[in-house]
Amino acid sequence: MKLHSLALIPLVLAIAASCAGKPPAATPDGSAAPAADATSAPAMTPGRLAVRAYAIKEVSDKNGVYFDAMVVTGAIARFAAPVRYVRSKAGVELSNESGIIISAREFDIVVRNDEFILMAISGEAEAAPLPSPKETVTVRFGLDELRKSRFYKDDPGTFALQKAASAFRKASGSIWLVSASFDPGSGFRFIVAFVD
Repeated sequence: MKLHSLALIPLVLAIAASCAGKPPAATPDGSAAPAADATSAPAMTPGRLAVRAYAIKEVSDKNGVYFDAMVVTGAIARFAAPVRYVRSKAGVELSNESGIIISAREFDIVVRNDEFILMAISGEAEAAPLPSPKETVTVRFGLDELRKSRFYKDDPGTFALQKAASAFRKASGSIWLVSASFDPGSGFRFIVAFVD
């Protein structure tokens, strides 16, 4: 089945430099970084969402520019705005519907090896309020399956959306991530919401 790469989305990054009362967050290389913690922020305003996402940084990405600019922002954005999907004989095509503001990021290293680093990311996303879902589906997969993906091997959330789009009854609609978790033994577990 042929997969289509996800179109780039217009994102505005607002990175929090510090957060009172929190120790420095970890960076991919294990050094200290400015703290940023979505959970310590004031109550969420309408359209503002606290997010716990996952992303993979390739060890070969030495300066982290691609990871920061594309992978991290995309991982958080999948929770904040619907992604339109169309399923056909050629595969599943995903396209984004709106711009989002991403802020207050904190990284926790979950898995590290010679090839990549899997990180859990705490952050916030600001966008239009999400619609009420008509249906949800639970998507599960392991790190090995993710890493074999042609397009999404560094982005577990978008990989989950692609898999969910194949599972929903309708051949097109809008989908977004509701929750995400990772267990070293059982792998990733995502809940994905659907609306027409």
